[in-house]
Amino acid sequence: MFTQVRVKCMECGLHFTVHTWYPERHVGTTLHCPECGQHEQRFLTWVVEVEGEIFEHVPGDAELDTAGGVPVGERIDLGAVDNLKIVWGEESFIKEDEFLTENEED
Repeated sequence: MFTQVRVKCMECGLHFTVHTWYPERHVGTTLHCPECGQHEQRFLTWVVEVEGEIFEHVPGDAELDTAGGVPVGERIDLGAVDNLKIVWGEESFIKEDEFLTENEED
């Protein structure tokens, strides 16, 4: 079970969702609209408990869209993010220790 925070930005009207295990981290004071960047608490929010796991909903059965994104196998700069695993397809992935090693060598 996880929590889905349903959000409407009152600046631009965008509707979006946040899927999380920690709903207390996603409230009006911490949200940023992905469309217009508004982050001054001008949101309507609804909180719903959802059965299942987040990965069953995102990505669910959707295909990976690489148009405008990072193509499979291309390295991305994650900055100061630690302990992150990114998977594209079945064969291409960055392990936590491999990223940190590559990043430190740059």
